[in-house]
Order: sequence, then structure tokens, then C-alpha cells
Amino acid sequence: MMSKEDIKNCFRFKNVNRAPFMPLICSFAAKLEQISTKTLLTNPTKMANCLQKAQQLLGYDAIFNIVDPTLEAEACGCEISWDVECEMPRVISHPLEDGIMVDQLPLSDIENRGRIPVVLEATKRLQIVMGNKVDIIGALTGPLTLSQHLVGETFNKNLNDDFSEVHGIIRYANTICTRLCKSYCERKVDGILIYDTLISKLNSETLKLVRPFYRTLFNVVNYFNIYFMIFVGSPPAEAIENIFEFDANGFIVSGVADIDNIAQLAARKNKLLGYGISNSTLLGSTDLLRETVKNLMPKTSRGFFLSTEGEAPYTTPTGNMYELINIVLLTLK
Repeated sequence: MMSKEDIKNCFRFKNVNRAPFMPLICSFAAKLEQISTKTLLTNPTKMANCLQKAQQLLGYDAIFNIVDPTLEAEACGCEISWDVECEMPRVISHPLEDGIMVDQLPLSDIENRGRIPVVLEATKRLQIVMGNKVDIIGALTGPLTLSQHLVGETFNKNLNDDFSEVHGIIRYANTICTRLCKSYCERKVDGILIYDTLISKLNSETLKLVRPFYRTLFNVVNYFNIYFMIFVGSPPAEAIENIFEFDANGFIVSGVADIDNIAQLAARKNKLLGYGISNSTLLGSTDLLRETVKNLMPKTSRGFFLSTEGEAPYTTPTGNMYELINIVLLTLK
């Protein structure tokens, strides 16, 4: 495990012995403890203990609390389903699709709704127990993904075709994100990650229209003097430069080609760059893992780190995760 000072140096674009490895571990942590993902996601003690033990066992370089796109949606009135208790839940109803108006959605007590108190409490405990050894990062669903959950499938079409139809919904979702950003920051996390892969689906004009929402989030996080990152998914090459104009200290991408050019662009814009290893790679052979990590390393590793494209699946072979850690230690130099 890298020290907290090493992480800071990497994020200041200084030379370090190797690039950090910062995977999104949640349901896989439940697997290591032989409990269901549902148990982990509904119990603050189980959540804090599982995430702590997974990091101690595997030795990666930072702890994200959880990446669960249904967390905020459930608190805002979406119904969720636990189809398989060992997998992440999914959203199955959309309040705005069912006739509820935006101004009727909950807001005043959002920090106390659904499973949000569970995550806030677990994050607080992680920071108290582990915060002096490893960075604790609060992960939130971004305003676009939350808006999609609230509206349903028509949101994606309106986002690029008729932005005025969804502006008020995104504004509401961004208020939720802002409140939770502040709540995580008040629990003294070391950074914030906004998980919003819908950014990669936007045309250049819509990217400009949504940018102010992320600026609001950045300003909240920047006030607490911690770093702010956005997981943007797999954007087309022509969109990457526009995405790097967003107010953020760094970005995590996945599924993109020509990592060297992207890394060079990120460096020119003074942005951190993370790359998310795909689930198919995590579930594949150790040879595939080794080759993937080797090919992901840009020529310059300053300001670069490795992650996963989402939370590592419960079904990831435990041997693969151990092997990945060994490969990372040998390759990310």
C-alpha cells in the first residue's frame, strides 16, 4: 500500500515509485466476508468492517465507500429490487414517470432517507479507523444518472434533443448531490468521486450545458480542500477534450483506446487520469489481466492511477483479485 503522502504526491504530478491502484470494491468485499451484498449495503457496521478488511487483505491504495447508483435514487422515491442478494440492486420504478412532479420529490431530509444514513455512518467509521493510513473517498451517483433514474428512459433522449425539458430535473438531482457532497466532506473524507457515465453519451453542446452543475459540486468539495474526480465511462475520442474542461481535479475513463494521447491531454490540462479495468477483464484469465494492465500504462505515469470500471463484481474470482494486485505492483512503475 502507498502512503497517504505518496498519493498526494501522485496527485500533485510528482514522481512516485509507482502509480496508485484505487479499485471500486463493494460487493466483492461482501464476498470476502461471506455475506450478501444486501447485508453489506444495509448495515453500517458490516459495510465499514467489510471495506476495511478488504483493503487490509488486498493492500490497494484507497478506499471508496461504495458505488451504488441506486442509493440516491431510492432515497428520492425510486423503488429498487434485490433480484439476487449477492448482486447490486437495480431501479425498477421512476417517480416522475408515474406522474409525481419535481417539486414533490423529497429534499429537506435527504440525508436521513433510505440507506443514505447507513453509508454516511460507515464512511464516518472508516475515516476514524483507517483515515490516518489510507485515503477514504466518498462516491456519489452523478446528477445525470440520478435524473435518469427519476425520469426513466425518456431522459436520455431529451438530454441531447430538448435540454429545456430536463433542466429542472437535473437541477433537483444536483441539489441532492451537493447536499451529499457536503455530508461526506463533513465526515473528513480525502476526496469525492462522482460516478456519472452518462457524461460520455453527450454531444458537445449538451456537455457545455451540464458543465455548470458539476462546477457547483466542485466548488463545494474545493471549499474543504480535498480532491474532486468524475468517472465518465467510455467517451468517444472527440468528446474527451470537452470533458476535460469540466471543473474537476481528475477523471476516470474506461474502454477507451490510445491511452497515451489521453494521458498527454490530461497532463496538459493539469488533470489526474484514472483508467478503469473492465469487468470482463476482472472475470477473465490471469493472462488477460496481465496483458491488460501492461497495455494500460501510458508512457508517463505522473498523475495516473488505475481503478475499475465500476464496483468489482461479487463473482470476481478471489484468485484473480490477488493476481491483479501482484500484477499492479510489478507493472505500475
